[in-house]
Amino acid sequence: LVLAAQSRSAWWTAFCGRYGLSSAEAFREWVRQYAFVYAMNHVAFLILAWRMRVPVSGFLEVFYPQFAARMLGAGALLAIAVYGMTEAYDVLGVFGMAYGDFFLEPQDKKLQYTGVFRYLNNPDCMLGYCGHYGVSLLSGSWFVFFVAVITQIANLVF
Repeated sequence: LVLAAQSRSAWWTAFCGRYGLSSAEAFREWVRQYAFVYAMNHVAFLILAWRMRVPVSGFLEVFYPQFAARMLGAGALLAIAVYGMTEAYDVLGVFGMAYGDFFLEPQDKKLQYTGVFRYLNNPDCMLGYCGHYGVSLLSGSWFVFFVAVITQIANLVF
C-alpha cells in the first residue's frame, strides 16, 4: 500500500518531509521499515513452523531414509533460497531490493543480467520462497506447507 501511494503521489516522501527529512533520508526510513516487516514475516513463519512441527517419535527415527531425505531436501531448499537472495542483493543492492526507484531517481538505468538474473527475471518471487518450503519440510507439517504455498501465491498476486 505504501508503494502504491508513493508511486501515485510521493506520499511517503511527503510524509517524511513533514518531519524535515530529505528524499534520501525518507528512502532510508523506508528501507528500515521494509526490512523490519520482512524480518517479522519470516520470524512469524518460523514460530508457526516451530509450534506446528511434528516431533520425532523416537531416537531411531533419525536413521530412517524418509527422515534423512526430508532433512536433505529442506537443507537444499534453504540453500537455494539463500543463494537467490544473496545473488539478487549482489546485483541490485539496497536500492533495488527495497524498491528504491519509487523514491529516488535510479543512478544506473541499464538492466543487469548477471548472477541469478541470468536464469530468472524475478528470483525473489520464485527462489525466495524455497526457504519457506524448506522450513515446512523441517517441521513435517502439512499446515505449514499450505501456509508457504499461500504466502507465495499472495506474493505473486500482489
